[in-house]
Amino acid sequence: MSRALRAVCIHGHYYQPPREHAWLGVLEPEPSAAPDRDWNTRILRECYAPGAAARLLDGHGRLRDLVDTYAWTSFDVGPTLLGWMAGAAPELLGQLRHADRESRERIGRVVTSGAYTPRMVRGEAALLVRTNRRQSLAYLK
Repeated sequence: MSRALRAVCIHGHYYQPPREHAWLGVLEPEPSAAPDRDWNTRILRECYAPGAAARLLDGHGRLRDLVDTYAWTSFDVGPTLLGWMAGAAPELLGQLRHADRESRERIGRVVTSGAYTPRMVRGEAALLVRTNRRQSLAYLK
């Protein structure tokens, strides 16, 4: 009997709402984001930037490698975050573009969409995955 292939599909939807002052068009200081000046900067430092160089540890907790998680996941970036990132974090934006190219070279263009099925009523989700090579429907429990 052959073993079934197990896989995990991860999609990151990276989005930040507009935080600019409605009349001035500037991002004002946000004290609740301390120690950073504003929440965009804090989330960039705590979440988005570390994802480009995640630490891979060995069984003893020692650093084995750094991995760009964006190159190994499906992701999209919302327009407000993308616009802010272009001015505030152009290096990370370049890394995201590189990761996207790397992923496409490895697996081809992937289009994912949630598909509603009767199984979802029983607490399962379905994910339709299409690549330029094949199409499959996976049920995730």
